[in-house]
Order: sequence, then structure tokens, then C-alpha cells
Amino acid sequence: MSRFFHLIICALFGGLFSLAPSPAVSGSITELLNTKSCPECDLSGVDLSGADLVGSDLTGANLRGANLNGTQLAAASLGGANLQGADLTGAELSRADARGANFRASDLSNTKLTDTDFRGANLSGADLRFSRLSATDFRGAVLENADMRNAVVESWRDRDALFCQTIDPAGQELNRDCERIAELRALTKEGFGGGRDLLRGSVPGRPPINPGDGEAALTEYLDRKPWPRANTDEGILQIQTLLRTLGYDPGPSDGYWGRKTNEALNAFLVERDLEPASSPSDEHIGALRDEIAKRGWSTLPKMDWEWRATSVKVGPLAVAGETQTIPAIPDFGLNMLTIDVNCGDLIGTQDPTAPVRRYTGCRIGSVPVADEQGVGTETIDKTLSAALFAKEAGLKINLKIIIALDGDNAGPIGLTTDEFFAGDGMFYPGYSLIGPRIAAYAEALGADILTVGAEFGNFNPSIETDPRWSGTLSEMRTKFSGLLKYDFNFTNGDDPFERTGPNDLMSRVDVLGINVFPTQILGTQTDYTAEEVALAYERARNRASGENYMESLRRFVSLYDKPTVLSEMSFPTWEGSANFAFRGTCDLGNFGKSDWPFTLGPLRPKVTSDEAGRILAEAYLLVFADEPWVTGVDYLYWTTGTYYQTFRGEQLSNPAEWVDCASLLFEKPNGIKEMVRDAHSSRQQYER
Repeated sequence: MSRFFHLIICALFGGLFSLAPSPAVSGSITELLNTKSCPECDLSGVDLSGADLVGSDLTGANLRGANLNGTQLAAASLGGANLQGADLTGAELSRADARGANFRASDLSNTKLTDTDFRGANLSGADLRFSRLSATDFRGAVLENADMRNAVVESWRDRDALFCQTIDPAGQELNRDCERIAELRALTKEGFGGGRDLLRGSVPGRPPINPGDGEAALTEYLDRKPWPRANTDEGILQIQTLLRTLGYDPGPSDGYWGRKTNEALNAFLVERDLEPASSPSDEHIGALRDEIAKRGWSTLPKMDWEWRATSVKVGPLAVAGETQTIPAIPDFGLNMLTIDVNCGDLIGTQDPTAPVRRYTGCRIGSVPVADEQGVGTETIDKTLSAALFAKEAGLKINLKIIIALDGDNAGPIGLTTDEFFAGDGMFYPGYSLIGPRIAAYAEALGADILTVGAEFGNFNPSIETDPRWSGTLSEMRTKFSGLLKYDFNFTNGDDPFERTGPNDLMSRVDVLGINVFPTQILGTQTDYTAEEVALAYERARNRASGENYMESLRRFVSLYDKPTVLSEMSFPTWEGSANFAFRGTCDLGNFGKSDWPFTLGPLRPKVTSDEAGRILAEAYLLVFADEPWVTGVDYLYWTTGTYYQTFRGEQLSNPAEWVDCASLLFEKPNGIKEMVRDAHSSRQQYER
């Protein structure tokens, strides 16, 4: 429902611009034809049929009732323009930017609309018959009573668009949002505020922040953050977040303007001798930000979660940083270290009777640690060295041993449940053997939490509901005195409730981890704001069940009523990562593979962007800061582990040449670890 409260004025009802013809209309036409620039001009009723206006700037112009039959408007800027009742028959609007424009009752039949941006536009009553739609963007637009019969459609995007008595290209009537449109009309009659929001969001081509210093990078990011207009859903989300930071209760941070949000805002205003209001304004956002600045606080959401972890990844290679930076972890508001041991394709290669220390049925990194890392002995493996540094820093330890094979071994993806528990007699010895030995190793390591596994449902959906977990976990508890945790993969591509049962794995552990990874929530967008991402999470739907993603997540965790951790909180630093937040690697090996099936999907080569990581990190804070079921978080990764990649497969000896666009945030001076630190600072300083 993005931009609804912008739409009720700018889209549903139009009328934002003057309807009176300007005395200088002829001069404006001459200016437009000569310079192709006439923003805010009054051109109502003019005849521009067949004119060449390619690339013209008509931002905010009044073209009500204009004759634009056959006019060339490709790549034109029409943001916020009023084209109500205009004749655009046969016009060319490909690549035009018509965000927030008013096309109410316009004739757009036979128009070419390839890559046309109608986000937040009013197309109520528009005639779109026989138009040609390809990658046309109707997100947040109002299409009430629009007629799209016989339109030639290649593709379009219509997330959060409003349909009521809309005739689709096949002649079917769409009435999905009639009730919501009626609600918006009622709000308008009550005097709800309005305004235009023409160029909201991040600015394309904005120069990147030069990191150098993480604190400076965060400060610069927040200082130049494109704050949304108050009368948009994104603006309402920020008002809710700022009110909550100041100690008020605006209800859920969902971007909807409701009674609780209005009451909380008025409580803030009245306490400062300001006039109460029935609708939000940009001045309210300014007042809230000023109040937070007076107290020396950050505008980031606050989270007082009990468990605040980050991870080091232990693999078969020695990597500086896995140990030497661990003492700095508490400086960033974190109190736990997850030692993430990647077994890779080494499961079962060791003698299962070997003493518990380095080997547990999969190899735990045993590469000698270099002297300069402060350990300097070949008798200690990296997992143990990480644990020693963590204990010395006062951190709790979560041991997470990932059982996942790749390479020449195809398993355990597709293993039967019998093979999973008992082994397959070849490369996989079975979890009933591995699990207790991992538990014994965790006890010897002094771990506080043992993550018994992650995403076993990906191997085989039946694994998580298998009755053998009762005996396996019971044996593990005899060897490990800490808490057992399981990480469940919660996507929006399958129905999570099909993987639950009376005695499932999730019900038998002490702590539930949730990998929150809805995919393609913003289509193919690579340019967005933190607020847009947060609201996309709030309003995403599960493609299998049709249920709202966040409501489904809340219902899922309520089944178990136990401490729940956002495991694998990932902020990949590549453009568009919000759509594939689980994709923590650069995928540079796919460069140039035009026939590679994933070239255009999650595995396509990435464009690195620290800004994308900052936006996604802030979006996660906006989404989860006030979720009462969240007990903790695990951020990936403190150090790079073995994740560095080289461009196009080249072997580069100089680390400065390595390409890094993965979830590798904490050793980088890009401001993300400082953002996390500020979000987890003591909440006491935020009490009113």
C-alpha cells in the first residue's frame, strides 16, 4: 500500500494544480518547443499533438485537457504533472517519468508505455485500451475504473496498486481494493493533508560515501539520508519510529496512519505547546528529529535484545582477523560470538572414533594460526583459538557447525530421512553419530549455545518433523550442558507450516533461530530507501500460501513460545541486495556467462555498494526493532573468513585488489558496525 496517503490527494482526486489558463500560454509553448523545458508551466487545453517533446522537462506542469495525440514524450519528466482529461492517443511515453502524475480520465489508448514509471500516479478512469505495456511500473498507482481491455502486455509491476472496477487486458473486472479506496476518500473528507512527493528516495548518480572512517561514514549517510515526505507511507513509518524512540507508543511500525499513531503524535505535540493535528506533516518529522538531536541521540531505532551476536567463519584456510579482532566485538554493543564452522565437503573424512577436539565427523579448521595473530602454535586449531579470544573478551559462545556438502558430492541435499540420521554408507556418516560428537565438542569448548543445525528442511522437508529427533537430542543433552538452538529458513517461497508437527525439531530445542530471507520483495529494483525496504517486508506475501509474510512469521514463532533469534542477519553490500538478502557472495564467477541460467537472477554478478548494505541494515532495524518476539540477533560476519573473491577468477595476491560485496561488514569502515552499535546502545538513555 505504498504511498497511499500521498495518493489520496495527488492520485485519487487530482486537483492539486491551478485549472485557470495562464495568460502566457503561448509563450510557454514556444519556450517548451525551443528548450524542451517548461516545469510548472500552465499548458491546460493546449494543442501539442504530434510535437517532438522527447526528453522534455514538464515536472509539475498543468496539461489538463491538453491535446497530446501522437506526441513524442519518450524519456520526458512528467513527475507530479496534471494531465487530467488529456488526449494522449497514440503518444510515445516510453521511459517517461510520470511518478505522482494525474492522468485521471485521460485517453492513453494505443500509447507505447515501455519502461514508463507511473509509480504513485492517478490513472482512475483512464482509457488504456490497445496500449502497449512492457516493464511498465504501476506500483502504488490508482487504477480505479481504468479500462485496459486489449492492451498488449509484455510485463508490468503493480505492487500496492489500487484496483476497483478496473477492466484488465482480458476483460475481467478487478475489485481488489474498493474498500481501501473508500477509506481513503473518507480520510480526505476529514481534511487529511496533501502535497506532492516528486523526487523522493535515493538520488541516482549520487556520489558514494568515501568510507575511510566508519563513524564518519555513518554520520554522512544519516546526514544526507533522503527523508521521505510525511504524507507517504514511508514518512508515516519514520514518524512511528521516531515517536517510539522518544518513548511514545504509536502502534506497529507499518506505515499506516491510524488512531494510535495520531494520538502518540499529538501527545508529543501538546507536551511542547504545539498544535495537535489530524494528519502528519513534514514539520512534524522535523520537530521529532530536532527533539532527538537535542538529546544527542541517533534517529536509528533502538533494540534492547538480550542476545547480540556476530560471527566468525572458520573454514579450511587461515584468515587473519578471525581471532585478532574478536576483542573489539564488545565495543559495538555485542555480547556473543558465533563460531561458524563450515564443514563443506569434509564430512565423514575423519575417523569417527578420533578424540573429540579437532574432529567431530567434519573437520574443524586446524590450520596453524600465525604468530602475529597472537596464538602462534600448531597445536591449537582456529575454532579453539576463537573461543579463547571470545572468553577473554567476556563474550558468550554459540557454536554453529554447518553441515552442507557441495563440489563432487551432491548431498546431503535430497537425502532421505534414514540417510540423514543413519548415514548413507559413503560420504555422510549420519546426524545420529555427528550430533552427539558435536555436542561433546561444544561442551569441551565451553560453548553456551550449540546450534544443532541450520536449514535441514532444505535437504529434505521431512527431516525437521522426523520422530528420531527425540532420541538424538536427548543424547546430545547428556553431552552438552548449554542451550540447543536450531535455525529455521523462513522464506516467502514455500509454506513454513508444512514443515511443522507435534514433535518437530523446532519444538524440541531451547532457542529458535529464524533466517529471515524473503526474496524479490522489490521486484528488480536496485535503487530504494530503507523505508521502502522495511514496508516491502511488512507487506510482502508468501507466494505459496498467499499469507502476509510478517503475519505468517509472527504466527510461526507464536507456535513455539520460546526465545527467538534473528539468525544470519545479512546485509550484502551489492546493489539490489534487498531482493536477495540471503545471497552473501559476489558471484563474480558468472561474469560474462550470457547463457548462465542465473545471470539475471540471484547469482548474477553483483555491483558492489556499501550504500546498499547501509540501507538494508537500517531497513532491518526499522522492521524488527519493535517486534516483541525477537530475543536476539546474529549479524554476519565479523570478519571475512574465506569469503573474499577475485574478479573474473583472477588470482590476486594483494588483498587491496580483492573484490568484496558479500555480507562482510564488520571489518570494513563503512558505518554499518557503528549503526549496529548505536541501535544496541543502552535504552536507558532513551527513556523520557
